[in-house]
Amino acid sequence: MFGEESLSFREESLSFEGVARIRREVARVRGGVALVQRGVARIRRKVALVRRGVARVQRGVARVQRGVARVRREVALVRRKVARVRRKVARIRREVARVRRKVARVQRGVARVRGKSLVFREESLVFREESLAFVEESLAFVEKSLVFREESLVFVEKSLVFVGSRSHS
Repeated sequence: MFGEESLSFREESLSFEGVARIRREVARVRGGVALVQRGVARIRRKVALVRRGVARVQRGVARVQRGVARVRREVALVRRKVARVRRKVARIRREVARVRRKVARVQRGVARVRGKSLVFREESLVFREESLAFVEESLAFVEKSLVFREESLVFVEKSLVFVGSRSHS
């Protein structure tokens, strides 16, 4: 190939054994070059395979991160709803306290007349307070589940960071 012209040019001055030895050496070097080229091609294929794997892992990480963001938005929405219900509960409690004060004032004024309407109104207030307590308990349960959901999101995000750091190396 490259050095063949110089080989054929020098053949006249070299002995037959010397030419054969040089040709064997050239063939051996060419075989070594071909071996190295095959090794390089194999390494390139492996690198491409690893790159595709890294890209697939990164796509999976991105998909999970989108899911985490969606769940975070849902958690924030539920938190806002819980806060709204808490405000409603507080408003109803204030209203119950105001009605209780009115009932007490009427009871002081009409202590001798124990009317049925007052008793009924007081019982409805007690029932309303019990239902408010139930609503508050369910709100506390919702908040606990939100905390649990957020903690699981933190765990997922940490594992994503770990997977992301592993896929870059």
